[in-house]
Amino acid sequence: MLTDKQAANWLIEILSNQYPRHMVDQLKVVQSVILKHPYFIDEALSEMRRLRLTSANDLRDIAITLEIHSRKKHKVTGIPNEKYKTLVAPERREDIYFIVLQGGANQ
Repeated sequence: MLTDKQAANWLIEILSNQYPRHMVDQLKVVQSVILKHPYFIDEALSEMRRLRLTSANDLRDIAITLEIHSRKKHKVTGIPNEKYKTLVAPERREDIYFIVLQGGANQ
């Protein structure tokens, strides 16, 4: 499922070195991540390598984060109302708020 075989070998090596007694559990988490987030697994793995993380849970967290960010980018906010598209908000000086907070008295 991973397109970068070198990265896949790195992941297996890192997990076997870091978690030799829990290798099966780590590989189950990796398999779960691959099945749940197949479109983000390669990017998650490269990000994991870049950050020098060493756990399958880190891979899972990165993949979930990438999926969430992807959904936010593609969210459509709606079509602008044609009636108001020519209106421009007035620009104010930055100190206008200080004047208002001071009671609005002229300087």
